[in-house]
Amino acid sequence: MLSGKALDLAYELRAIAGPLIQGGGPPMAELCARTRLTHDELRSALKELQDVRFIAIDPSQTEPEILVLAPMQIYLDDLENQGGDDL
Repeated sequence: MLSGKALDLAYELRAIAGPLIQGGGPPMAELCARTRLTHDELRSALKELQDVRFIAIDPSQTEPEILVLAPMQIYLDDLENQGGDDL
């Protein structure tokens, strides 16, 4: 289970990258500008998402880029579909 801040960040990342996208993601500066988290909260939420392998951080760019991984998309889809009638 993710913390509230990590879950909010996961939804923000999906809003930026798009659903069903793997690998695409925002540069760190864009993510910082779009969230309302403090620097420490953002760092903690990113670490939490990285620890469960929902994201990766690509340091090879001039500015680090967040890479959205498939498990995060699947997790968010599952959360949104809980309680549905589909069996």
